[in-house]
Amino acid sequence: MNLQPFRLDIDDLINAFAEGKMTLLADMKTLWFDKKFSCIFEAKPTTKSGLFMQSLYAHCLGYMASAKSISHRLGGLYCLYCLHETQPFEPTFRIYLSPWQLKRLKELVADAKKENIELVYRFVNNMIYRNLFLYGASEFNEGSIEEEASELINVEDACAQHPSKRLCADTEFECYNQETIYQKTGLNERQMLENQSQNSNQNIEFNVTSVNGDDSDSEGCQDLMMVEVVVVVEFHLVMQTCLVLKDEGL
Repeated sequence: MNLQPFRLDIDDLINAFAEGKMTLLADMKTLWFDKKFSCIFEAKPTTKSGLFMQSLYAHCLGYMASAKSISHRLGGLYCLYCLHETQPFEPTFRIYLSPWQLKRLKELVADAKKENIELVYRFVNNMIYRNLFLYGASEFNEGSIEEEASELINVEDACAQHPSKRLCADTEFECYNQETIYQKTGLNERQMLENQSQNSNQNIEFNVTSVNGDDSDSEGCQDLMMVEVVVVVEFHLVMQTCLVLKDEGL
């Protein structure tokens, strides 16, 4: 997001205000309408609206908190107010104010009072009463809001990707192959096939005993158990065939 053109427009507006040695909000409004400055929002980005507005606010606050002339500082304050009042967003974005900026705002009110610009006190008091400021604890230098926001976005993305990488990473189970299983169990392929064959024989004897020994079962249950016996017998024949093929080296 390139915000440099927006900053340059704000620079022109505030410099024009300061060159005329203006000090009143009415003077800023006149310049604002003459330059049709509300058109600055016509080129607003379609995303990250909050970042966009806070970046414009921060640039104006840079003038307000600077050590430049009273006109420059008041121009930054008035431009800040006009940006807030003309923004096209609903709800409106409040102005983030750090402790140091709040201190500089109080000093600006005191300096304006020394210059007999009494309206500044009532103007700032009205902004506070309307809750236009969002008070924070973090100090932002001018232009650092984009960097801070980008860093937060990167941290958020990293937090979202880390669990995904852990879930999608290869597990230890996928690293096991047939050879590894033989090494872990201490058995070779022939021994495993013979064990499976012995288990199959035991299943056949158990199932046949169950079928012949329970005469009170219904015919449907006997048919179901006979189907199980047939399946187990077929599995037994397949295992015997595998052992023969293994012995013959096929």
